[in-house]
Amino acid sequence: MSISIDFTAKVLHRKTFMDRVKELAEAEDYNIHIWDEGLRVELCPMGDLYISWEQDPENPEQWNVREKGDEIAWR
Repeated sequence: MSISIDFTAKVLHRKTFMDRVKELAEAEDYNIHIWDEGLRVELCPMGDLYISWEQDPENPEQWNVREKGDEIAWR
């Protein structure tokens, strides 16, 4: 069984976004790993949620956020 999630979003404050995801993960006792380009939440032994981000080239104060399976790359 597999569940596929695909979303994109725009955020103004990447740090606030990371903090909220971390709070939610810890509230559910999920492991979370954060690095410069993204994060991973371990939902179960075979189910990870990968989220990556990059600065919006048209609006450098905004961040593009993306989740797509285990793909971390934007290209």
